[in-house]
This record gives sequence, C-alpha cells and structure tokens, in this order.
Amino acid sequence: MMADGIPTRIMSQFKFRENLAWVFIALLFLGLLLPYPLLHSPENDTLKSVLKSGELVIATVAGPTTVYKGPDGSLRGFDHDLAEAFAGSLQVRPVFRFAENMRDLSGLLTTGKADMAIAGIQDTPDSRSLFLFSDPYKHVQHYIVYLRGGARPKKLKDLYDREIEVPRDSGAMYVLKELKKEHPKLNWSHSDDNYEVLLTELWQGLVDFSLVPIDVLKVMQQHLPELSKGMALGDPGKLAMAFSTQDSGAIAKKAGDFLTAFRKSGGLKRLEQRYYDAASKNSYFNLAHYNAEIDYALPDYKALFVKYGKIYNIDWRLLAAMAYQESQWKADAVSPTGVEGIMMLTKGTAKLMKIDNRKDPDQSIRGGAQYIARLRDKIADEVKEPDRTWMALAAYNVGLGHLLDARELARQTNKNPDFWTDLEQTLPLLENEEWAKKTKHGKARGREPVQYVDRIRSFYDILVKRDEEMKKDESSVVQPSAL
Repeated sequence: MMADGIPTRIMSQFKFRENLAWVFIALLFLGLLLPYPLLHSPENDTLKSVLKSGELVIATVAGPTTVYKGPDGSLRGFDHDLAEAFAGSLQVRPVFRFAENMRDLSGLLTTGKADMAIAGIQDTPDSRSLFLFSDPYKHVQHYIVYLRGGARPKKLKDLYDREIEVPRDSGAMYVLKELKKEHPKLNWSHSDDNYEVLLTELWQGLVDFSLVPIDVLKVMQQHLPELSKGMALGDPGKLAMAFSTQDSGAIAKKAGDFLTAFRKSGGLKRLEQRYYDAASKNSYFNLAHYNAEIDYALPDYKALFVKYGKIYNIDWRLLAAMAYQESQWKADAVSPTGVEGIMMLTKGTAKLMKIDNRKDPDQSIRGGAQYIARLRDKIADEVKEPDRTWMALAAYNVGLGHLLDARELARQTNKNPDFWTDLEQTLPLLENEEWAKKTKHGKARGREPVQYVDRIRSFYDILVKRDEEMKKDESSVVQPSAL
C-alpha cells in the first residue's frame, strides 16, 4: 500500500518516531514537576547548602515534648536537644523556626525556609507524602486518654460513636485510620491544635477522649493529673527527623548515621531520662495535692523564696519545689530523725548556716538556699547545668561525700560522672555492701536521693508552667484608667 506516494511501512516508522518524540518531550516536562527523590538532581542537596552556610534551620512545633522555653528563657525539650546535637555533629549552628502544625512544617521545607523538621513526627505511609524521613530515633505507643472519674473504655466498641479528638496529620490520626478499616463505627475529629491544647480541652470536659503518645501523656499528667491513661491502640509509631521530599536524601542518611552513633553513645537514653523519667515518678494523689497547695499554701512563702532565690542565684521555683518535697510547705514540720522546718534542716546544717530557729520560715528558707548554693559550688567545674543542680539536690539529701562516691563509681563502671542520668545508676550501688566497701564514705541509702531529685524536678516543672500561666493571666488583665 502507498499513501501519497510514501510506502505504508515507512509512514508507520515516521509516526512511531514522531510519537516517541512527543513522549520524550512530555516526560521531560513532567520531570520538572516530579519530586526530587525521583529525579536525583544534585542541585537540591540540603546537606551541601547547610555545610556551606554554617546553619541548620530546624522547623518545629512548640510543645512540652518537642521544643519549649525553659525557666531561663532558653529553648529546650527532647526534640530541641536532639536537633541541636545533630547540628553539632555537622559543626553548624542550629536555628529554630516555629510552625503551627504538620502542614506548615512541610511547607517550610518545600519552600526552602527550613532544612529539617522535628516535632514528634511519625513516619507513616500518609506522612511520607509530606516528608522524607531519617531512620527513627524513637518508638512511641499511643494511648486513649479519658478524664478521671469518667467511664474507662475497655475495648474498641466502647469508643464507637464517642468524640475522639486528635491533631491533624498526627501519628494518632494514622492509628485511628488504620483501625477504622476493621472498625467502621470508629470515628474521630481532627484539629490544627497540638496535643497539649487538646488534652486541656479534654480536662475541661469539652471532648470525651483523645489518643496521644505516652510521653505527651506523662508530661501533661504533671499539670493535669486528672488525665487518665486508657488502653493502647495500634503498634508503636516511629518518630524520625523529617526533610523535604525534594531533597537528594544525603542529609537524611547523614541524620541516620548520627542517630546510630548518638544511640550507641547513650545520648538518646540520657535525653529520655532527662525529659521523661521525672514526669512519671509522682502519683495522682501527690500531683493533685501539690497543684492544690500551689494555690493555697505557696502564697504565704512565695516572697521569701523569691528573696533568697535572688540572693543565692537559685530559681525561686526550684527552691519552692525543694521545700514542698521536704515539708509540703509546712513551717512547723518535724521528722522522726529530728530535722525541722519548711526546708527540714538538720541541727548541724542549721548551725553551719547560722540559723537560730529552724521553724522560722525566713531563717529556714535562707539556710536551705544558702546550703544548696554552697553544695552546688563544691561540685566539679566540668559538671554543667542542669546536671550540676540535680547533683547538688542529691547532695542536700544524702550528703556531698556520698555524691562524690557515686561519681567515683561512675568512673569505675565506665559511666560519665558529669551526667546526672549516669549517677542515677551508681547512687543505688551505695546500698550494696560490696560496692560500698570500694568508696570513701561507705554505705548509704542511695535510691532515696534519686527519687528525691526526680520528685523535685517534677514539682519544679509544674510550678514553672503554673507561674508562666499566672504571669500571662496578670498581663491580660486590663488595668483601670488613671482618669
């Protein structure tokens, strides 16, 4: 056959080549729109740009388990410290940029306004459309949370047709979506608010239930002890550092290598202990009583805590937390061993601090503040904050000599004597006769100072949050006009 004088076979070849050319052009155009990992373009290499600029811009969402302002105004938190350590491994300066929610985090990455994101982000099939993930740094279990005194759900059917609220694009939302495949009557609502806000709403009775990671619940129970842990749902989720889906993946691999080394060095365990251990060491009754006493008993002594906190360079809220642990803010407290007063001073300590009347709140708080400051100054210079303060508190409880023995045992057992988290492991060894023989000051009740410090840390965290809330409330009150 002929077509306009051209053999059909030749015409078919022309059409095939023409179609192939159009396919090639279409693929080229489409390639401009494809995510970076599919293109492997070396031009979108975040790692190279970070190393060149000397800065790692970190996107996060503020929260009690991510990044928040500490008592001194500096940023802290599990995710903050982890991201800061990663920046340190790259020898660059960390710069934190805050977003409102997960979608905003993704936007900061794709627009190049941030190099990485970390905010308790769970690696799921859904979230992989928003982020490129590193290896996980942590696994978290999600639990149903309900209000104490209410009906506790014991099986999934108890949640049918009930109001469960979770953050949008969160790990909790993914868990519920997966469960709904087998439990179609399971429903929930999502919000742009974070877990902290949603749990506060639950505490206020505005929603029936929420589903949250266990670490978030531990921290929030300190402030809202009526929040109760229900049943676990789903498998443990993988938390990871997140990067732009348009990146080559070099920085994600670098993050994975860092996490492997950091885990091996004990760094992840130290962060876990620093931020979450103390949060789980107080019972509901202890926390409920403490929160009530902040309103009723603390005002009588707050001015004294503030006064002597300034004189001896101690956060007054830490001093107050110590006093509560010692005496529950009772000025006339007396123990069976003879220690007395709001700071429970021994006769020897009172004499050393020149205290005449241990039951006088002014004298007792002055003596306690002076003594803890003295202990803090005696700890080796290489011990940095907050470890320095936690060690001073332990020495206040068990004696400086025994604390120094615990530091020596840390050296002998290949632990770091400058980290409080390592001393939490060696102080209990002082109760063992064989270990105690190896020390200068002998046997001691080594578990007690560990519990003592944990409780004070928990009380301190609660008081810091309550104090900040009170300051906000005071600043929001409209002052009457002078006219």
